[in-house]
Amino acid sequence: MSMRKSKTVTIGVAILFLLISDFGSVNAQLAGSPWPMLHGNLRHTGLSPYNTTHVNGTLKWSFETNDSVESSPAIGVDGTIYIGSHDGYLYAINPDGTLKWKFKAGYPIYDEWGQSNKSILASPAIASDGTIYFVALSNNFFALNPDGSEKWSYPVHVYFNLWTSPAIGPDGTIYIGSESYPPGQNVKQEFGGRLYALNPDGTLKWRYDTDSSGFGNPPAIGSDGTIYTSGGDWDQEKQAFTYAIFAFNPDGSVKWKFKPDAVVEGSPTIAEDGTIYVGTKNGKFYALNPDGSQKWIFQAGGGISALAAIGKDGTIYIGSWDGNFYALNPEGKELWRFDVKQGRDPKLFETQSGKETITSSAAIANEGTIYFGDGVDTFYALDLNGTEKWHYSTRGAGFSASPAIGKDGTVYIASVDHKVYAFGGSPKEKEDEQPKEVAVNNTKETEPPKKIPLGYIAIAVIALIVIGAVIILKKRGSKN
Repeated sequence: MSMRKSKTVTIGVAILFLLISDFGSVNAQLAGSPWPMLHGNLRHTGLSPYNTTHVNGTLKWSFETNDSVESSPAIGVDGTIYIGSHDGYLYAINPDGTLKWKFKAGYPIYDEWGQSNKSILASPAIASDGTIYFVALSNNFFALNPDGSEKWSYPVHVYFNLWTSPAIGPDGTIYIGSESYPPGQNVKQEFGGRLYALNPDGTLKWRYDTDSSGFGNPPAIGSDGTIYTSGGDWDQEKQAFTYAIFAFNPDGSVKWKFKPDAVVEGSPTIAEDGTIYVGTKNGKFYALNPDGSQKWIFQAGGGISALAAIGKDGTIYIGSWDGNFYALNPEGKELWRFDVKQGRDPKLFETQSGKETITSSAAIANEGTIYFGDGVDTFYALDLNGTEKWHYSTRGAGFSASPAIGKDGTVYIASVDHKVYAFGGSPKEKEDEQPKEVAVNNTKETEPPKKIPLGYIAIAVIALIVIGAVIILKKRGSKN
């Protein structure tokens, strides 16, 4: 074979290997699905690209687990809904509301303070290769294959009210927070809490240790790759534990810290211009500049633990424990508020744990409809002016979870009544048609058909092209 032919083959093989390695790296990134993680995307904006103008509150189906559901749903590329329950299972639900599979993540733990079982509070995240990542109170961070089998697990300590959900960075790194072991427990004491950065194969890339309680809130990732989260910190000047908003560089070094004057229970939301929004338990809602300096503060009438949602025009939406759902402009001025307590029996709101009326983070459809739930029993759809479009009542069970919006506009939300709800509505649907309710106990677990990933198909095609080029060159060489 001539030098020219050899070079051609070498280049073709090199291209093939480059493409193979590229497919391997892409497969670790966040899935390009309708709602691949908590609040829809890495910046936690809660904004969907899909339209829901046809959704009128018609209940398409409800799926029942064996315990309360506070986890928020994530949606895969094929429309599968993934969600955790306090019964100890992560569920994969088909778009028609039937069970695809369920994975046992450990046994529930009894929370004496809340007097209930707890297991999976946080939302899962889905990678582009279909891997599902989530954390459970079994003190494990799991990676599952698309068929529900375990890929690997990593020890990450979580406590009863730790809501940390994973975020998958542009380079495939998975970020997850942990909490220090509480005093008095018969377990080995950790050195504070940690933020972990894990490789897609489950090995540790780096970790950041804090002297305080840890990182109990889900990390967000800005457009420049900065990782934002909130958690405990040690104040050297005051010689006391405090709370802070952290900004990390992708290598694990701290970019900056901002210390509000109250406990932070929510996760940061990042605007398109880099502004960071986060609320605190004393009702202060902060807007921070990308360098960590304070931009403005809005004072709500009660604590804020929900994540802020950001509309297409930059309007910020946030719910508060005071029962008001607020709309703010990017300068921090209140545009309107929607009071979920208005016209309702005040006694309903006195029985809530901590009187935290709204903890559900809002989701926003492409046309601007805003979806969120209250802690009593009602799920709302509001228009851009704060006027109610429709609502759905569970008649006694509240919503801690945040909604998710599917590609066809279906809106999904989970409730503490053990159920996952799917809302739709179109002219084709009969108003008198009864919604389908699917119970765990009477649904068979099914394993999805194995599909060949598109990446491998593309690699095979390229390989055939390279082989074909070699054959043609050989034939030409023999003729010469």
